[in-house]
Formats: sequence, structure tokens, C-alpha cells
Amino acid sequence: MADILSPAVLRRRLMIELRSARAATSLTQKQVAKELDWSPSKLLRIENGSVSVSTTDLHALLRHYGIRDRHRIDELVKLAQGARQQSPNAHRDVMSAETLRFLELRSGAIRIRQFEPLYVPGLLQIEEYAQALHRTFARPEDSDEIVNRRVAARMEQKDEIFERKQPPEMFFVLDEAAVRRWVGGPRVMRRQLEELKRLVQHPQVTLQVVPFSAGAHRGMLGPFQIVEFEPSEDYLLYLENARGDIVTREDREETTRYVETFFRLEDVAMKPWDVERFVDQLINEIDLATNDSDPVNEEKTVP
Repeated sequence: MADILSPAVLRRRLMIELRSARAATSLTQKQVAKELDWSPSKLLRIENGSVSVSTTDLHALLRHYGIRDRHRIDELVKLAQGARQQSPNAHRDVMSAETLRFLELRSGAIRIRQFEPLYVPGLLQIEEYAQALHRTFARPEDSDEIVNRRVAARMEQKDEIFERKQPPEMFFVLDEAAVRRWVGGPRVMRRQLEELKRLVQHPQVTLQVVPFSAGAHRGMLGPFQIVEFEPSEDYLLYLENARGDIVTREDREETTRYVETFFRLEDVAMKPWDVERFVDQLINEIDLATNDSDPVNEEKTVP
């Protein structure tokens, strides 16, 4: 059975199709809006995907662009109808709209590249590790229920990605600090490292670690993700702000710089086939550090 695409992914595909159709006519947004007696902001919002387009408005646009092929028109109408559907999401009240949009879009990716300098990425986390992170990042007013639901949303996304009929290609580069920090304590971190060993065996996962010995590198500027959809579509760049919300960037030049940065990080990182041995070394260090101590406290940190 084919993977079901979210409304956010369908909206993005339609957005790109409409941009391309207008570009083929050499018309500007202002010219199209004037000739259709629309406000320029209406077409702008349709083309940037911030609003849905009605079937009537879609037909008007396609006629204006000279698109007469019935098959193509039907396909675009189906995209528009799917894009107008509300995504069933039980976590809208505990996660920002931008983060939810990001998770929806990423669910339709064919390729994901992610760099993380400080902690294991969400798609590689075990639940206990995610719980420890979300408790740390929670605001004072956030209840345990809110934190638990945020963790549940992340775990659902992980399961959905990995259980797809054809999961995306996933490339992860982590700074050594991300795999050395005992998030949740040594026992949780040990289980998290075991999960990394399991996931690196997945045919769609490539994991690399930038060692401390590599010195300063551009990834120290902060975490980022580059998500790719269909081959004809552009990359999307995702950055996190200080509150942990996702900020989307669609500027081609900026995204290209981040793609190049990711490739440079891959060059200075350990080779994928060396990572499992390094993770075994980290597990052994945890075992040695806790072997002669009292029963391990899950929140213990490295002195």
C-alpha cells in the first residue's frame, strides 16, 4: 500500500506546481493578481502555502496559465482537495503550529540530513531519553501531562517514519558531545547508545560522529535539518530557535550553504563503519564508571 501523504506535503507540492506554471508564462505575481482581480497578497499566500486554494480559484489560475490538459488539471485539483483537509493531530495544544507543520512535512520526505551538536536527534531517541530532554526543556507552567504528550508526538513521528513502506534516506551527523552527555543518567544513556547501534544497521540510516579531535567546525553554529521531497522539488531547511520551535527557510542560496556545510561535516566526521565501535567504547566507559559505585541514580551526571 502506498504511503499516505499529509495535507502539508500535498499543499507544498501544489504550491510548487503553481509557482512553476506561473513561471512558464513569465508573468509576475502582481500581473496575475491584477488580471484576475485579486489582491496581490492572495496569490502570494497561495504560492507560499500559507492558505489553501479553492477549486474555483485553482481553475481560474490554470485557465490563466493556459493549462488545458485534463489529466494535469485533475491531478492538481486532487492535490488542492487533499491539501485542504485538516490533519488529525492530538497534539495541537501542546506543540507550536510551526513545529507541527515541520513534523507533517518531514513525514513525506524522501531524504533527511540532520546535524546535532548537543543531543541525539529525535528520530534516533528512545522514549526515556526523550522524556529526560523534554523535562529539562519544559517551561515552569508545563504539566507532566503536557511533557508526556510532547514525547508521545515525537515517538509517533519516529514510528511513522521508520514503518513507512519506503522510509526516507536518513543521514545524521552528531558532534561527539551529543553521544557523550549522560542525558537521563547512565542507565538511560546506555540504552540510548544501544539504540544507536541498532539503528545504524537500518539500510536507510547513515550515522557519523564528529570527534572532539576535529577541532572547531561550522556545525558549532547550531543544529539544522535539510529535508528533501520529490526529486523535482527544492530542499527545505529547518532551524531551531531559542524556544525550541522550528523555523523554516526556503531560500535556495541559504539552503545550498547548509547542504555544503553538511557535506563538510561528513568529511571531518568518523566514517559510518567506525561509529559502532566508537559507541561500544562509550558503553564500556559507562559500565566502568558505574561498576564499582552504589546502585546507579538515573539522574546522575558526570562530575
